[in-house]
Amino acid sequence: MRQKNDLEYSELLSRLRVGASTGNDVKLLELRKVVIKSESKYDGRLNDIYNDDTRTAGLAKVIVVKIGAKIMIRRNVDVSLGLVNGAIGTIVSISKSSHACEDVNSITIKFNNKKEYMIQQVSAKFQIMNDAYVIRKQFLICLSYGITVHKSQGLSLKNAIIDVGNRVFCTGQTYVALSRVTSLEGVHLQLENIIV
Repeated sequence: MRQKNDLEYSELLSRLRVGASTGNDVKLLELRKVVIKSESKYDGRLNDIYNDDTRTAGLAKVIVVKIGAKIMIRRNVDVSLGLVNGAIGTIVSISKSSHACEDVNSITIKFNNKKEYMIQQVSAKFQIMNDAYVIRKQFLICLSYGITVHKSQGLSLKNAIIDVGNRVFCTGQTYVALSRVTSLEGVHLQLENIIV
C-alpha cells in the first residue's frame, strides 16, 4: 500500500523481499546512491550533549531542541493517545515558566497523524553513590533526524537517507528500510556497495 503510486518500485520491493532481485533492480538502486560528508567539527559537541544516560533512568542531562526540530518519544507516555516509544513528531511550541526564564514547562509536538499534544517533564531518582541520590527532571524525547531500521517499522516516509552498506546485520533489514519509503524517488542510499 505504501508504494501504490510507484508500481515499478513496488515490484522491485516484492522481488527484493523474496531474494529474487534482478540486475535492473540493482541498477535502479545504484542510481539512488548519495554521498554524505561528515562534519567533524560537531563530533565533540555531540559527545558532550549526549552524556551516558544509562545511570540516569535514560534521561539525558541536556536536550538541545528548537521549534521545528524532529523528535522521537523515548518511552510510553500515553498509549491511548499514541504517545508511545518510537512516535515521531515535530516541536511546534515550547512553554517556559514565567518566573524562571530558563525552565521549560512543556513542549507541544505535532505528530505524523497531524495531531498536537503537549508533554511534560518526568522525574527519575537514581543513586550516584552510597546513600546519595539525585532526581533528574527531563522530557522523554530525543532528536530524531535519524532512526534505526527497527524503529522505522510501521512508518511511511516520503523521503529517507538509508545506510544499508556494511551495517546490515540481519536478514530482511534492507527490505524493511527500503519499504518504509513511498516511492523510489524518495530513496537516498548511503552505502559502499549494494548487496541484495
